This record gives sequence, C-alpha cells and structure tokens, in this order.
Amino acid sequence: MHFPSLAPEPAPASPCIGVCLLNEAEICTGCGRSIGEIVEWSAAAPQRQQQICAAAAQRLSIIESIPAPGVVSR
Repeated sequence: MHFPSLAPEPAPASPCIGVCLLNEAEICTGCGRSIGEIVEWSAAAPQRQQQICAAAAQRLSIIESIPAPGVVSR
C-alpha cells in the first residue's frame, strides 16, 4: 500500500535578483513578477509560489526579447 507523503512541499527560492524596477505594466524587470505577486509571495503556499515563478519566467523572457528604447536592431 502506498501512502502520500505528509512532508510539507518545499518552498521554491524567491525569483528576486535584487534589481527591483517596475515597468509601466507594474512588472518587475528584474524577476518578472507583478506587483501583486511580489506582495503575495511571503504568504503564498509553495504550490502558488511555483505558479508565480513559472508566470514570472514567462514574462521575463518576453520582456528580455523586446529591444530597449533607442536601440537599433540590425
């Protein structure tokens, strides 16, 4: 018989890299989290923190693919 583990799920590390700068959409350009997710982080369950990390990584990849203003792509 297999019993589910009763050990609590480990919390993921915060995606914060210490470069806190919100863009016009209130998304941190350092970690990719929204302002709401940043506020929610410390009280969120590990499963929710995983969701926040996944969404932040996706946003960050989009942010990083957009050229900075004034930069000409060749």
